[in-house]
Amino acid sequence: MSAYRILRGLTNLAVLVVTILMLFTLQTASAAPEIQVWETQHGVPVYFVEAHEIPMVQVSMGFKAGSANDPTDKLGLSSLMSQMLTMGVEGMGQDSLAEAIESTGAQIGASSDADKVVASFKSLSEAGIFQKASELFGKTLSKPTFNPDVLERERARRLVGLERQKQSPGVMAGKAYAATLFPDHPYGLPASGDESTLAAIDQSDLVAFHQKYIVQSNLVVAVVGDMTRPQVESWVDGLLASIPLGRLAGDVSVPMVPAASEQFISFDSQQSTILIGHQGIPRGHPDFIPLIVANYILGGGGLVSILADELREKRGLTYGVSSGFSRMVSSGSFTIRLQTRNDKRDEAVGLVRDVLGEFVENGPSEEQVQNAVKHLAGSFPLSTDSNSKVGRILMAIAYYGLPVDYLQTYIAELEAVDLKRVNQVVKQHMRPEDLIQVVLGGSVTEE
Repeated sequence: MSAYRILRGLTNLAVLVVTILMLFTLQTASAAPEIQVWETQHGVPVYFVEAHEIPMVQVSMGFKAGSANDPTDKLGLSSLMSQMLTMGVEGMGQDSLAEAIESTGAQIGASSDADKVVASFKSLSEAGIFQKASELFGKTLSKPTFNPDVLERERARRLVGLERQKQSPGVMAGKAYAATLFPDHPYGLPASGDESTLAAIDQSDLVAFHQKYIVQSNLVVAVVGDMTRPQVESWVDGLLASIPLGRLAGDVSVPMVPAASEQFISFDSQQSTILIGHQGIPRGHPDFIPLIVANYILGGGGLVSILADELREKRGLTYGVSSGFSRMVSSGSFTIRLQTRNDKRDEAVGLVRDVLGEFVENGPSEEQVQNAVKHLAGSFPLSTDSNSKVGRILMAIAYYGLPVDYLQTYIAELEAVDLKRVNQVVKQHMRPEDLIQVVLGGSVTEE
């Protein structure tokens, strides 16, 4: 057999293998995973997706302990507490704990946002490894030490970070925008704290915050991976035995809606950072899916969006412009953001307002809606093609009380969105008359 025929045969085989793999991937991605839900004996909701394709288990535990619960004189408390959960537990310092976790190959961590603290755990499902890693995970939740020396080190790092943030136009504009958008409300305050509030936090504050909020009454659990429901039930019950029941934290108040305003912040920069928007919808709002379609057309679709076409392609005012909805428990935001040259910022701001006004008044075209729905529906399976991605969605479903069949019905609900529905939600949830505008940039040099 000639070398050419051998090479051609190998090439054909490779093409066949790749085709089979692609078909398998598409088939796997297109099948939305089934979510099983139950409550523990103490009422903790558990959301579980069984997935045996790979021998891994991913756990997320969401506590009602976000920065919205920080005392105003100790901003950054939730963030520091969550960060330090894995920086030492009873009987093990930070280095010893890290070495023990590394020996299992597991990943253990925690993060905080405005609404919640999420403690996460990823491990091989092999019984011995999983059990050892699980014990370490449990200790980070129930027995953190919040060592004063570690606290001082992390405080110093944060203070250095705050100084660096002062040189970042995006960060500084974002802080001013949030404070204006959510006046006198936790959502408008810096979750990472500031110089004075970080200085006020000591070990006793971390211990008290942990004892009050890292409790079963504030908890939802999301598990994805290579386990059965009976195994998960047994494991969750065992893990929670070391976590106190506690009391349910209060709800985050609904923020007042501020009047429209314009703010300019002087900043030594050749570019101006522009944020324009208003308060939006909270998590779980029934108009979320049609708003995704509307926003994709306006500014969420990258270069194919209306804002990008008008500001970048036609006029060259910016390299990138986007719009989007951010959603939290009691409110959210709708924001258009871009950067442009200082001498072009007035033109850019005026055009953004004109485009938004036109979009609200006349809406998109039928073709734009159809194209947006097709793209969003076609790309959704990619958001569930790994356990990690499913885990993130599962935590959102669990924590924010989204429908249990969210994954199964999402594409169908997208495909049901039509032009009439888009126009309805645009007129209701995009409000040009309520715009908060923050522009941060340097002075305009006269030629």
